[in-house]
Amino acid sequence: MAGRCDCIAEFDGVPSIIDFKTSRRVKKKEYISSYFAQMSAYAIMFEERTGMPITNTVVIMDVDDNEPLVFKEHRDNWTKLLLDTKAEYDRRKLFSH
Repeated sequence: MAGRCDCIAEFDGVPSIIDFKTSRRVKKKEYISSYFAQMSAYAIMFEERTGMPITNTVVIMDVDDNEPLVFKEHRDNWTKLLLDTKAEYDRRKLFSH
């Protein structure tokens, strides 16, 4: 896997993977699970490269005509979804040839 996260910084005093999103409408946390899986990947890759674990992930979402939304999650709550998604991608890629 590869990718580049938007920001690695302290959020509420905790080292965090932070992703900035935009939306035309308010979204509930249950509709953005893929964002958390993506940030879990960034956190794991960052730890592999630096040895520094970051388990806090934050989505800051700018919503048209509304206040920004902030969603915080623990990386490990989304690792299974990340690995399942990666396995499904690999399976489909294998059978597409």
